[in-house]
Amino acid sequence: MTQIFCSGTKTDSQPAPTREKYHQVAETKFGGGIEYRFNDSKNFVICLKKQKPTTQIPQNRLSFFVYNLENNQIIFEDSVTDGEVSWKSNTQFRVRTTPGMLTGDPEYNQKLMGYVFDVTLKRKIDH
Repeated sequence: MTQIFCSGTKTDSQPAPTREKYHQVAETKFGGGIEYRFNDSKNFVICLKKQKPTTQIPQNRLSFFVYNLENNQIIFEDSVTDGEVSWKSNTQFRVRTTPGMLTGDPEYNQKLMGYVFDVTLKRKIDH
């Protein structure tokens, strides 16, 4: 009878882990200058890049995606002009934008100012 035992310890023959997957995805999408904002439980991260105004786009541009660290997937992606993104709670983040021309419709104006996204529901839930 032959018995084989495997150890769960790392040996020198195993390669060292590379950068986290979300870093690789962010660098592929955005290049350098990326900011990472984790939720409180550290199972989601917002990867964002702020771009300064250019002659083609005279406003600041914010591009971002939300990455699920448990299953290594992008769950949401957006790009806004003159905006900011931050965690509102452990499962929700808020995107705020500076609207251009406001209308006489308060509900429409509220939509122009941003939204709240729920990462567990995978949808916008609020303005």
